[in-house]
Amino acid sequence: TALTWTALESGAALLASKARHVKKVVDFLKGEKQYIPRLTPEGWVKLWETKPERAIELWRRASEATRTRALEAMKKSDLAMDFYKAFTKAHAAPALKEAGVAEAVKRAPEWMKKLAWLLGTLAGYEFIRVWAIDSLKDVGFGLKQLIEAGEWEKAKEAAEKTRKVVEELKERTPSILKQIPWFEPIIESFETAAEENLKAYEERIEKELKKVAKIICTSNVRAWFYLGDELQNEIPTRKYTIEFDAGEGMSVVVTAKAEGYEPKSETITIANGEEKEIHFELEKAPIPTRKITLTSEPPGAEVWYKGEKVGTTPYEAEFPVTDRVDLTLKLEGYRDEVVTFYPSDVDQEQHVELTPEYRPPPRPEKGTVEIISDPPEVSVWVAGELLGTTDEHGELTLELTQGTYDMEFTKDGYVSKTKTVIVRAGERTKVTVKLEPEEKKRKLWRLDIEAVDPEGNPLSAKILVNGYFTGKWTPDYVLLLPGEYVIRVEKAGYKPAEVPITLEPIE
Repeated sequence: TALTWTALESGAALLASKARHVKKVVDFLKGEKQYIPRLTPEGWVKLWETKPERAIELWRRASEATRTRALEAMKKSDLAMDFYKAFTKAHAAPALKEAGVAEAVKRAPEWMKKLAWLLGTLAGYEFIRVWAIDSLKDVGFGLKQLIEAGEWEKAKEAAEKTRKVVEELKERTPSILKQIPWFEPIIESFETAAEENLKAYEERIEKELKKVAKIICTSNVRAWFYLGDELQNEIPTRKYTIEFDAGEGMSVVVTAKAEGYEPKSETITIANGEEKEIHFELEKAPIPTRKITLTSEPPGAEVWYKGEKVGTTPYEAEFPVTDRVDLTLKLEGYRDEVVTFYPSDVDQEQHVELTPEYRPPPRPEKGTVEIISDPPEVSVWVAGELLGTTDEHGELTLELTQGTYDMEFTKDGYVSKTKTVIVRAGERTKVTVKLEPEEKKRKLWRLDIEAVDPEGNPLSAKILVNGYFTGKWTPDYVLLLPGEYVIRVEKAGYKPAEVPITLEPIE
């Protein structure tokens, strides 16, 4: 009824204006199909506001298609309302309104009533829109007052009644406005305003009627909080409020978890309407370690880590499974080696063969070796090379580079003999050797050799006699002539061991 009355009131005022203006309106609506300059919707409104007579004249000359396009464009740009309001303002006679709306409507022919309905609706559009948005938003004003007063039980009953009213209005409104052009925006405004406000009221009432328990959780690091086994926050945070239905009271377990930290739990008793705080001071979780073993050949190399010496090879230590470990091996006479152990959750072991460091050979420094043999004319050999033969007096003088030599003395008909000779630069070394005739050749010795570790466990080690590798490994034996020997055993990861031995002739 209010909408209808508003439309008729505006339309009747327009119809009560001067007859010449009414005729222009009719001509305006019945305009003949003639050429009209192309104007934008804004142009039409501007022309109507400034030169209404000119606007009517141009409109009369426009084709139906042109008028239709202009009106549609004005509707889309929300200018049609302004267009018709401007028309009403320019042509309605306020003084004639006093003659009475009812009389004007009564006298008007049917087509004028329809015209009044159309133009009046458009003229009253702004009023209707404001009414829908501002007035209807407070539908159920008694409900609003009950909420402000905090009377929640009564407010719940009022909300249920108001909901029925809103639903009924939403069903009836289209039938009231179905004859009014562009009534859809009005209905949508009403439905949106009423529905949103009523929904907000209902949610607030429900929340107030159902008080919940609140636990405010804080932590020294960003953490996930659990109520029992249920995760509460998907994103880790230092503070989070857990809300839940605790009824009249119950005990719950709240747990805080963070990556890299030990989880902590607290048990708390709480009831609906109560609010309690829990602070979790999480401590970093220990990082698991793995054992790293590093050996080298030769052993005894210094092991450095992050600029500090941490031991010698063979080396063992514990490191976090998440750490990359770079160890540097240093040994005099050898190149430095960097050994990398990548992150792993299992024990790791590496063996490194150190590379000798290149050094220019030293300048030859020689010493003198004087050899006296019995019998004379004995040949002197070193590593298969003949160095010379003693003269008829059994004497031979050699100039040799400083070092250690295994000299072998031989003569046909005599048993050969080997001696180790140390030559020092600038010094004279005297070597006396006596060979036994072959008819006095002695039997061979069998020498059994074995090697063990500090705990007494057998080891497989190289067997060297007087510095030469025999091609055998312990435990094994070698056959030797009577004489003086140095027996040496070697194994990677262990210090070499040697034993001097003298084998007497066997009768």
